Amino acid sequence: MKKDYPDESKMPTIYIDEHWLTGKQEMDAAAKNTKLPRQYILSVGAKIAAVRKPLVPLLSARGFTVTHDDGELPIDAIYLTKYSFANNQEIAVKWKTEKDQKAARCCGEAVRCPASVTLDDFIRHPFYPAVFKSELVNWGLDKFLIERPEQLETIQRFRQEVIPQVPEYRYYFDSCLFQQFIETPAECRSSLRVFTSASGDVMAVGLIYSTSQAPQKTTRGTLGMFFSNPDSAYFLNSKSILSNRAAGGDIISFGAPRYSDEKRRILKAHGFDPANPAISDDLERTAATIAKECNKELGIICGIDFIYHAGEERWYFLEANHNPAVGTYAAAKGKKAGVDTAADYQLDLEARMEALRMCMIKR
Repeated sequence: MKKDYPDESKMPTIYIDEHWLTGKQEMDAAAKNTKLPRQYILSVGAKIAAVRKPLVPLLSARGFTVTHDDGELPIDAIYLTKYSFANNQEIAVKWKTEKDQKAARCCGEAVRCPASVTLDDFIRHPFYPAVFKSELVNWGLDKFLIERPEQLETIQRFRQEVIPQVPEYRYYFDSCLFQQFIETPAECRSSLRVFTSASGDVMAVGLIYSTSQAPQKTTRGTLGMFFSNPDSAYFLNSKSILSNRAAGGDIISFGAPRYSDEKRRILKAHGFDPANPAISDDLERTAATIAKECNKELGIICGIDFIYHAGEERWYFLEANHNPAVGTYAAAKGKKAGVDTAADYQLDLEARMEALRMCMIKR
């Protein structure tokens, strides 16, 4: 067998969340956070399982010890996926908070973090506009722009009336924060995705921006079923602040041979050279540090997101995603990503295997 990794006599333990391997992780998240039909969710789970099923035998054949054990692992273990919480919601919320604090400490002085406060703190000292967001939901769901006191009153009423009646919603609601809203340039909503491996290598960079395109799929998060639903008594009627591909956004992939006039304009507005866009050393160093320090919390690949403050002309660290969409990585490879296709999950697996090779080279 061809040796793809150096020093195979000292192969480390590889941790893989068993629920990720079978697709249960994604199916559970979709069932909790969206109103997608059950048959659709099951079909996605089948695609995922088919793609990932050969992974463990492949890694074992290459000399790795693969474990799904949630207990203590060797200090040199590599987390192919983020560490599981065995469905313990209380621990998951605590872990998420600690992960965010750990990631924020990696930013240093060059990259700021938006101000974030709890609901009770926001009630005492409100600031508008703000983003009300759940820290436990991916895909850009459950993020709401709050611009008026009336919207805050609706959120408080939801907590008083709904949470006591449906305790399982408390898991998502208690994770919510109010975050400083940052106005981005070029009359669009945007964020910078730095797709990074746990080795600290930047694998792809893309500027994600909103367009007039219709969303690729219309879904609402657990809280969005109340706050984004016009028929709900708790409808916030907030403006969309999403820019991701699922919401109809597009990606400007760094390293492309050429860009349209529109994309050149957007790049320039964000401080990039349209002829040869590249992230600064500060952004690259921040993304690399977060990815390396948070391998257990994020897995072997992660999406580190930054947002450009148009007024201050500087970048802020936004969040670190443990299960990043593959759009940025696909664009860097000259491929197209869809939504919930077998090709998407194959690309995700390819990215994780590429990141594993990077980690082994740097051991």
